[in-house]
Amino acid sequence: MKWQVHQERSAFRTPWVNIAFLDVEQPDGQRGEYHVVRLRDVAVTALLDESRRVLMLWRHRFVGLRS
Repeated sequence: MKWQVHQERSAFRTPWVNIAFLDVEQPDGQRGEYHVVRLRDVAVTALLDESRRVLMLWRHRFVGLRS
């Protein structure tokens, strides 16, 4: 079972960022609009606290397919 994109329309586009509205159907059949921000380049950082611990997060979310 996969997410199905029924329609995508661009709301704002530059050479660096694209904001789009996606009409998607979830695997359970629910349908809704998702707002997607696509960046040309991405920066990532990792922060350590004084005990040298790293905060890691995990979040399941829909990510639209690139066209």
